[in-house]
Amino acid sequence: MISEEQFQNELDLIIANAVREDVGDGDHSSLACIPASAQGKAKLLVKDEGTLAGVEFAKMVFNYVDSNLKTEILLEDGAQVKYGDIAFYVEGSSQSILKAERLVLNAMQRMSAIATKILCQSWMVQIPKFWIPVKLPLALGPWKNGPLRSVVEKTIGLRCTI
Repeated sequence: MISEEQFQNELDLIIANAVREDVGDGDHSSLACIPASAQGKAKLLVKDEGTLAGVEFAKMVFNYVDSNLKTEILLEDGAQVKYGDIAFYVEGSSQSILKAERLVLNAMQRMSAIATKILCQSWMVQIPKFWIPVKLPLALGPWKNGPLRSVVEKTIGLRCTI
């Protein structure tokens, strides 16, 4: 059984490792081309119909990369989305936004694809901070030490044994 604090620590490790793996000491293209003082605003534009997942994870990534980045959430995890919807805006240092964007997009695309694919034969359950798509049989048992925890691990890529 894993506590909420341990779960949060694992998420922090996933984000730290993913950012280190993706950009190391920095996104060299951004560092070379964009002044450190440059400020920008980006949006997450939905490109297909489905179920949105990973918004809370995205906020954690942006905060890890730069705690001064500001997010404006328009659509929450579990929302049904269509082409052209805007899920959120992020504003702040252009270099920081670019440093975080690939991890955010990759994670959200994977999580949203899973949520979309199984939502038609499942339901969404909420565990602390995340809406997780769960197939009906997996809804039995407590999330902290039951089969639901496996879905969480697979969905967000936890690299620990619980």
